[in-house]
Amino acid sequence: MRTTTLALVGLATSISAFPFPWTSLRRTSDSGFIAADELNILAPVRVGIYICQNADWVGPCEHLLNGPGMCINLSDQLAGEVSSVGPDPEASGCTLFEEENCKGDQIVGLKTPGESNLGLSPQAGRFNDVFRSYICY
Repeated sequence: MRTTTLALVGLATSISAFPFPWTSLRRTSDSGFIAADELNILAPVRVGIYICQNADWVGPCEHLLNGPGMCINLSDQLAGEVSSVGPDPEASGCTLFEEENCKGDQIVGLKTPGESNLGLSPQAGRFNDVFRSYICY
């Protein structure tokens, strides 16, 4: 019994003294692990969109920053009042929605530099002074 106890104590000591080196793991077909230094996820923490109430970036304007993939409702001041809109260069793109909570008709894949005049946009001006929510990614 004493030998078993000493063996268990020795095993516990050796395990705690030499923690498993997680950062040295490599992807293998057996383990499925990836080393931390191999992970390279490039996603911005926040993505921005610049919006103005008037065409050609004439104010009042706001630069809104939020997490990527989040549905954002415009403030009461801006909802249905935007004529210029453009995502930041770090954003892959934005989708504008006609209704709050990212519902209704939409403009998908708006990219930098955006639309300086939604009244002349490819959607025949349909989103000028209309959109109320957006998602940038």
